[in-house]
Amino acid sequence: MATAPSFGVSMFSPTAPKAFEAHQADRTYVISPQKECMFYCIASPHPSGGYSVSVVCYDETLERYPWLAPPADNVGTTAKCGWEDEYSALPEKMRSSDELTRHLKELFRKEMPAFYGSTAG
Repeated sequence: MATAPSFGVSMFSPTAPKAFEAHQADRTYVISPQKECMFYCIASPHPSGGYSVSVVCYDETLERYPWLAPPADNVGTTAKCGWEDEYSALPEKMRSSDELTRHLKELFRKEMPAFYGSTAG
């Protein structure tokens, strides 16, 4: 087994992407970008009827998208930032979750246009 340095961004959508509804909305999907971007998305149905979407990024993702950089430290928490626990924080240069949302929408639009088109409402 190999371990690659990585981090992620998790979000929730109250509805399933249109493309998933056309197929089977009860499945988990792995979505990769068109180019070599060193990240991928995992979209899974949520018991509430929506979808959980996780963007899994390798450290190399920061070469193209430095705004995704996680905080340099975990000051003020007891989190170890490892497999044992979860750590929630905005990327290092983000001032608000709205700013992160705008950046992620642009990332999806640029790198995964079919997925973005399926989720845009």
